[in-house]
Amino acid sequence: MAGDRVLPVMIIGISGATWTVIRPMLSEGALPCIQGLMREGAWGVLESVKTAGDKHYRPQTAWPSVMSGKVPERHGITEYFHTYRDMKSAGAWDLFNQQGLSAGIYSTPVLWPPPRLNGFVIPTPHGRDDQAWPPELSFIMSYYRHHQDSKLRTSYLATILKSVKFIPVVFGPGQNPRLPFRLLRSAVRLAMARDSETRALILRSAKLDLSTAIFLSLYRKYEPRFSIFTNFEVDYVSHRYWRYHEPEKFQDSSRVPSRILKRAVKDAYAHMDRCIGILLKRIPAESVVAIVSEHGMAAEERSNEIGRWQYLINANKVKALADIGDHIVAVPIARWIAFRRRDGCPLDSSVGQSLKSITVVESGLPLFTTHCHTEDEVVIKLNIHRGDYADTDDIGTLHISVPGRGVMPIGSLLERVGPRRSAMHAREGVVIMKGIGIMSGFEVKGAVITDILPTLLAAAGLKVPSDLDGRVLDVFA
Repeated sequence: MAGDRVLPVMIIGISGATWTVIRPMLSEGALPCIQGLMREGAWGVLESVKTAGDKHYRPQTAWPSVMSGKVPERHGITEYFHTYRDMKSAGAWDLFNQQGLSAGIYSTPVLWPPPRLNGFVIPTPHGRDDQAWPPELSFIMSYYRHHQDSKLRTSYLATILKSVKFIPVVFGPGQNPRLPFRLLRSAVRLAMARDSETRALILRSAKLDLSTAIFLSLYRKYEPRFSIFTNFEVDYVSHRYWRYHEPEKFQDSSRVPSRILKRAVKDAYAHMDRCIGILLKRIPAESVVAIVSEHGMAAEERSNEIGRWQYLINANKVKALADIGDHIVAVPIARWIAFRRRDGCPLDSSVGQSLKSITVVESGLPLFTTHCHTEDEVVIKLNIHRGDYADTDDIGTLHISVPGRGVMPIGSLLERVGPRRSAMHAREGVVIMKGIGIMSGFEVKGAVITDILPTLLAAAGLKVPSDLDGRVLDVFA
């Protein structure tokens, strides 16, 4: 069979990785696995893409470009809230499945509802429920949905208890013996930590170790010829802790951070490097490997967010004040909320109207940006920007007006969750490729994320479709 001659391909996605952090760490010898891949393969800056008119480079639109070889307007994912139903192009998994080869997708954005492919799909927490493919893997997605649903009031004990069900996976055949001990150490540190930022950091680190163990278990079971393992630890830590990585750029912070906070960004990269090493030891030696970040990261010295604090929407409070019934579920996803009927039927237009009618007293503007995504979903996001509230130092001091309820503090709907973000997505990401026929120690110039798919297809021995926006990179000897 032709498929038997196709080399295995693995993409390791490090959301938000940037050379501005990697290069200094390489000179310190702190990233041995990444350094080894660069020595044995090709590497360079990877330019991201974004939807026309969008200010931001978004994972939700960029990762489909990695996987389809097309720009957002052609693959169909042009908004942060789009789902797999909006995708118009074939993905890498389709091209491998067409050759009778299985695929494994772990935590890559937009793969919800999960396609019923030959292989497995664990969506990111951007999924609206706990669906996975095959359905018996839904318990994994349920764990990740727990983190999203409990973000405002994280119960660390509950999180640890929910992790117990993965003990057979962590200690199962083919696992790295260090992972269980890392998870145990994280549980002890979590119990001892008192600072909320430190606890969040420890929990995020533990999630990467657990995700690595789960992915290894699935990889061993399904033996996918194409696989992608995506993780957001670097992205999350960069957003939240960059102020401690480059403190000279943030004059509004008087706090003297602990050592764990000062090293948070670098430690996240070092942690990902160790997990890369674990993954590489468990895949076939002839595999084509690509390290990819869909965008970079840079300090956000002047944020569009107001003041020192970050606020998130409390979905349940919104439902109560907007008189949205129990037949509708409010799904927290990152900083936004998706409203959907429990039975999957179309939403009444009154839901969107009720959400649009909530205004900020001080400006008269709607509190939310409201999108009627499909007939069965309404999405809201905070509509509070620095330009509209130039004299406000803390949005927690604002007030809202709710029709039929009167005027009340904005805290009736929002929760303060910690310091505002201190880094934002940048255009220049990272690519490193290693495989049979790929040049060693070669710096790639002019790479764009739409080039990843055609280059990997060529490296694996598959035909490159002629309708892609990307090109095969000049990385072959």
